[in-house]
Amino acid sequence: MMDGGHQVLESPSSVHRLNTDCLTEIFYSIVRASEGDFDALDAYTNLLSLTHVCRVWRALALDLPELWGDIAFVSNKPDVFRTLLDRARDAPLYLPPIFPSEEQANILFGSPERFRVLERAYHLQWDPAVLAGKYLPCLESARLMVWSQHERYHPELAPMILPRIQKLVLRSFCIPFEAPNLRSLRITLRGQPINPEDLVSMLNSLPRLNTLRLGGCLPPSFVHNGRRIGPIYLPSLTMFRLRDGCAALTAFLEQLHPGNPDCGAHLTARRWADTSHAELGGLFQAMRRYLKTPSRDEMYMHLDPNKEPYIAAMRRVDSTNTAALTVTDEGVGVDAINPALERAASFSLDDRHVDLISIYASFLDQLSPSQVRYLRTHRSWQAVETGFPSSQIAELFGKPQFTNSLQVVEHGIAFSDRDGQFSEARMSSLFPSVPTLWPQLRKMTLSGDACLYVLHTSQGADALLSWLKAREGAGLHLPVLHLRAQAYTGGQFGTESAAQLSAWSEIRALVSVVDERKGGEEKQEECAA
Repeated sequence: MMDGGHQVLESPSSVHRLNTDCLTEIFYSIVRASEGDFDALDAYTNLLSLTHVCRVWRALALDLPELWGDIAFVSNKPDVFRTLLDRARDAPLYLPPIFPSEEQANILFGSPERFRVLERAYHLQWDPAVLAGKYLPCLESARLMVWSQHERYHPELAPMILPRIQKLVLRSFCIPFEAPNLRSLRITLRGQPINPEDLVSMLNSLPRLNTLRLGGCLPPSFVHNGRRIGPIYLPSLTMFRLRDGCAALTAFLEQLHPGNPDCGAHLTARRWADTSHAELGGLFQAMRRYLKTPSRDEMYMHLDPNKEPYIAAMRRVDSTNTAALTVTDEGVGVDAINPALERAASFSLDDRHVDLISIYASFLDQLSPSQVRYLRTHRSWQAVETGFPSSQIAELFGKPQFTNSLQVVEHGIAFSDRDGQFSEARMSSLFPSVPTLWPQLRKMTLSGDACLYVLHTSQGADALLSWLKAREGAGLHLPVLHLRAQAYTGGQFGTESAAQLSAWSEIRALVSVVDERKGGEEKQEECAA
């Protein structure tokens, strides 16, 4: 740089004033900090950036082939791929979910023993014979799919040897494997059960397994040649999810002996048309050891007659301050990772138009009297033309598992349609026809459209007021009412009538109203007035 004809030496940037030891320590700190949820594309971008910071960091990066092994398959462009693969040298490789080139597929199928992680690559299916008998010393996680002609159980093949693997997903097929350190296993088949002796042997060889998902692969019985096969022991199991016919689910539960009855237990019954009420009762009895545990003191029920049933017994300690449960066409989910759902004991059906109240009542019968202290109900976002008769709701809510123990109830409703949004049939589940139910009740929360119903319609405010008055008359005071929803800002319901405002004056005199609506500050102030 020149200043007035004189050359002025630039001061080196701060990174160049650090000695090699400091630069090395900082480099490794940055690399270690990025070892959380791994994304190959982000790792590729970050690593290239690190190589351009200074010569020391470039040399360090180029001397760590394992960093390049994790990103070698991030691009299917031949020149980029070959450069990254050369830098990986003999380090274990990571296959991200990409559209692999022919060259990349050839390396994968020709040298599977080189890979540390095999994600589900698009349009990439395996021939099980390629995996049979393979020793895969580096593999830690794998999601494997096969061509449609191979979608079955292959007991005739030699087992894969997987000494380090911790997560294994076999989709639409299964072959034998040895994996003493496996933590998570998922197997799905298209209704072709695994031989019961093979399944018991497979699972008993996995002492560290903590997560198990099986779908369409369970045998209907664990009796072979008139002899019951030995039990399944999974001492480290913390969660299992099963999806199969009712008889197969029952048989597996009777065979399974986990060390912890508080582990998450999730069952989905298929082929409901072929299931009798006696078979369903047998399944719920097999679930009893997961339901009749004092720690599961919260109940979640999806009350929608036109949706698949879903009911879950949860631990309140898990559900506090977690995302709300939602039910969609894909099943039950959460807005975020929800330990309440993972650790619950739940039941759902792959069918609609069933006797939902009867199913829920049978499920509840497996719990101890007065076990449930917290109740959450939900109505889905889809259009629903019918509800349940109030007598059925009262019968369900009057089960001994609730009656003398329920302290907190939350009703959540979310409708997408507005025609007939607040019809009497739809809203009948909010306030039981027998107001003296739940003498220990101390808090009620109305969420979503349930909140809007009592705030913006006269019939909703009147229904709430009548219920509160009836409880007061029976000496059952409700201390707190929470209102939770997006505050109403549109003019859809118009200005509240004088009668509605009068009803809310009486409501506030009977119960402490806590307004938790988001947005719409004027409405919140009006409600709290």
